[in-house]
Amino acid sequence: MISSKTKVRILSFFVVLYMLLALSWWAILLYKKTQIIHELKIEQFEKYPNASEEFERQSLMIKGEGIAFAISLIIGIIILNAAFRLEIKAAKQQKNFLLSVTHELKSPITAILLILETFKKRKLSEEQSKNLIENAREETERLKKLVEDLLLATRINPKSKLKKQTINLSQIIEPLLDQYIKNHPNFHFKLIKEGSNFEIDSNESSIYLILSNLIDNAVKYSDEGTSIEVKLYNKNGKTNINVADQGRGIPSKELDNIFNQFYRIGDENVRSTKGTGLGLYLVKELCAKLKIIITVYTNSPKGTIFELQFPHKNKL
Repeated sequence: MISSKTKVRILSFFVVLYMLLALSWWAILLYKKTQIIHELKIEQFEKYPNASEEFERQSLMIKGEGIAFAISLIIGIIILNAAFRLEIKAAKQQKNFLLSVTHELKSPITAILLILETFKKRKLSEEQSKNLIENAREETERLKKLVEDLLLATRINPKSKLKKQTINLSQIIEPLLDQYIKNHPNFHFKLIKEGSNFEIDSNESSIYLILSNLIDNAVKYSDEGTSIEVKLYNKNGKTNINVADQGRGIPSKELDNIFNQFYRIGDENVRSTKGTGLGLYLVKELCAKLKIIITVYTNSPKGTIFELQFPHKNKL
């Protein structure tokens, strides 16, 4: 069955074809009428001594206007077609976003309800209760982060400013990695520090969100048992952070899109990883506000590296 979008494109094609044919027919008729008038004037040469020059001028005018109209029409078609493609892309991203948000909201809520039902219907040992409570806490944290990301995405404004203060990146990364080591014991997290002075002028909560989103991304797209490395180092007088994984990597054709709002690699109907497509968008927006340069590299032998380059201290 032909989709409505395909029908619209087929109809558009026939409308454009009709306009081009109508233009061609109009040009031919006008040219013929001009030629008839020219022949009549030639017969009365004494009254119209400049008939040939006038005919040439009118012929050029008809051809010029026809070509200009055709070019304008073609340019308009190209612009409309590009806009149509953007609309389809935006609709697809919105569909992916709604599907992913629905799934992301339902999953922790369903898990928490199941845990509460288990407490209600069964008598559990202290160890079982402890494990279920911890699971409920993790699902609540996941739900909280999703809501916070959604709220931040709606509030973020290019004109708004973030309050900055002197912070030590090492003091942010170490407890953050300890939390990931506890929550994801099947991954090998590694912190490498090269240098001693990791103080910057920035916004602590924003830096925390940037790093947690990048590490979350590494966990989502990596297999259990692989390494996730966070490297903190100084280079050319600036402080840098690399978050490197050994996951599936990012196809080169997707690199220009990964920071777009709601964008996720693949289709939501077949995608297995969790997320809403907001994480890297928030990372990009916060980096822009804090004047942090973010770059994406392909890791060797596989995986992805996100590099953060912070501005000089006191030069924000």
